[in-house]
Amino acid sequence: MPLPPITRHPLFWFLAWLGWFGFLLFCSSRPATQLTFHPFNHFDKLEHSGYFTAGSTLVGLGLFTAGWWPRRWWVVVLVAACVGAWDEWFQQFSLGRSALDQGDWIADTTGGFLGCGVTLWLAGKFGKRG
Repeated sequence: MPLPPITRHPLFWFLAWLGWFGFLLFCSSRPATQLTFHPFNHFDKLEHSGYFTAGSTLVGLGLFTAGWWPRRWWVVVLVAACVGAWDEWFQQFSLGRSALDQGDWIADTTGGFLGCGVTLWLAGKFGKRG
């Protein structure tokens, strides 16, 4: 099954990733009192991992449509790790947030690896990039 025409261009995925990043910026700037309910301890690690899996998949699909997948899979993990580190640093300026949390950064980076897996699965599903 081929990709729909609009999604065959890396710019589509880059813009989607920018939207993802913008929402991350919005969420990270919210005070801790405005955050969602956490049903159990360390639930936020699942949130981090899941959100970064989605963002990493967008990066991976951008690489796929550019013809750079899977040779440059490590870029996906590097972007997740760097953005995760930046996010932890940025959160220290938001009221009541737990910033510089190594567990959150590990969950973000894990999401990068999971995003590689999702990209690999989608690349197999869609076949050649054209």
